[in-house]
Amino acid sequence: REELLWEGIEPEPGQYSESLLERHDARVVRLAAAGIQILGLLDYGVDEAVKLLREVPIKVTHAIYAGPFNQTNERDYAEARKKDIEKLKAAGRVGAETVLALTGPANGLVPDEARRQVVRGLADLADAARDAGVKIGLEPLHYNLYKDSFLFRLADALDIIKEVDHANVGV
Repeated sequence: REELLWEGIEPEPGQYSESLLERHDARVVRLAAAGIQILGLLDYGVDEAVKLLREVPIKVTHAIYAGPFNQTNERDYAEARKKDIEKLKAAGRVGAETVLALTGPANGLVPDEARRQVVRGLADLADAARDAGVKIGLEPLHYNLYKDSFLFRLADALDIIKEVDHANVGV
């Protein structure tokens, strides 16, 4: 298993280490040549990922992630959804099929409020996902990952999806 991480390539925003970037690019080409067709490419930035995808036979299956959906005020909620829409558009541009959605931790919201916020967020993003040509996949996580999600049961995720009721939102 070979990790392809952006860490170290851009130590400061807008400053790139060319040698690390070249090594990263070489690994992507080498892995693609070896038949590995799924890699995390959005770390390149959308324009660079689109360019690279024209050069090597890599299929983007999913992007991570929409969310969290745990904002406690309207200003933060609006800003988070704006960022999510940009993520959906980016995922569509690179040909991803799905954008995974994680709830984030409860962030002080009681369970019913947290659930309502997820339903609201997914419903607010559903049309943007359709327009971007992607689907949103709500992902329940193991309870040991409580810092990343308050959604642990598949049954709860399915209930949320049923309530959202949009073809571009699923599990």
